Parts: sequence; C-alpha cells; structure tokens
Amino acid sequence: MGTGTRTGLGIELNLNFGQTAARVEQAKAELNEVEHQQTAARQLVRFEVEEAYRSLLTAKTAVESRDSSTTIAGEWLRTEQIDFDLGFGDTENLVKAVRASLEAEARYVEAVKEYNVAVLKLLRATGTLTDRVQNGTLVDSTSGEE
Repeated sequence: MGTGTRTGLGIELNLNFGQTAARVEQAKAELNEVEHQQTAARQLVRFEVEEAYRSLLTAKTAVESRDSSTTIAGEWLRTEQIDFDLGFGDTENLVKAVRASLEAEARYVEAVKEYNVAVLKLLRATGTLTDRVQNGTLVDSTSGEE
C-alpha cells in the first residue's frame, strides 16, 4: 500500500457575463435618464424663478403707477373741496373728484395686493417661502392673532 497526498483547490466562477453586461447597460441608461430629468428640473426652476421675478417687477411698476395716480386724484379732490368751500366749485366736479379719488385708492390697494402675491410667488419659486414662515419673518395675518 502506498501513501499519497492529494491537494485540491476549488474556484467557483459566475460565468454569466452577458447578464452582467446587460445590467450595467441598464444602470447606465437609468443614470442617463435621471441626469436628463435633473437638467430638465433645473431648467424648469430657472424658468419659474425668472417668470416670478418678471411678475414682481411688473407688479412693482403697477404699484408705483397707482401710487402716482392716487396722489394726483387726491390733489384734484383737495382742489375741488377748496373751490367748493370758497363757493367757486361745482357739486358735479366735487363728486367726480371724490369718485376718482376712491377709484384710484381702490386700484392702488389692488396693485399692492398683486405685488404681495408676486413676492410670495417669487419666494415660493426660490424655495425660501417655507424658511421665512418657519423663521417667523413672514406672518400670516389671517390666523386670527391680532
């Protein structure tokens, strides 16, 4: 009888290279899709911020214009009141001046509201609206606390 030694080494290999390559390609395609979605989302955010900013500029101009027309209507009303008090004025002109002053005041208040809405839209588009609310720098006046 003989004595002998036998040594063995076992290696297990996964030889499905085709499936692995397909998974790699699928992962690359998914990454590419996500990168395109990210680019589209960034462009959309830029567009929304730019649109909100332009709306804010338009609203600011409207407030300034309405403020000017309110001042002019107020001056006309004061002139008509003085003329009426001195006996030179006409009731019809005084009524027109009062109406114009009230309408100008209403348009001004509406313009201020639109400006405030535009500011809120810009804050929302830039992602700072929530921060402002949480920090207490934006106060909700409709909450009933006065």
